[in-house]
Amino acid sequence: MKNTRIKFVVLSITIFLSFLITASTLYAYDSVVTGKNNAEIDVKAVQEAVEKGGTVFLKGKFNFGEKGQVKIINDIEVIGEFDDKGSHTTKIIGGFWSFHSPLPSTELCVERCQRV
Repeated sequence: MKNTRIKFVVLSITIFLSFLITASTLYAYDSVVTGKNNAEIDVKAVQEAVEKGGTVFLKGKFNFGEKGQVKIINDIEVIGEFDDKGSHTTKIIGGFWSFHSPLPSTELCVERCQRV
């Protein structure tokens, strides 16, 4: 009886720790940025997070002003918030090409390498 109880406790602890490890990796973000609805703050904050790379989690309302733009130069994933009904709650207003990824190289062969 005592041996069975010890096995049950060990198994329970193992399952609980496995759940905690799995749950923490599911919600691990490299950067979390909360919108301030202010173009001077929001564009800079998102740009800094994007430059770090990885997964960027955006929360709240972001204002990119008239011409605000975040340049994507790293391999990133941008995720927004959802409510309990599955509707988007993260909002980005304004900007000009709000998220822009320039060509990776100026030495790309575009015109002269086209097939005839």
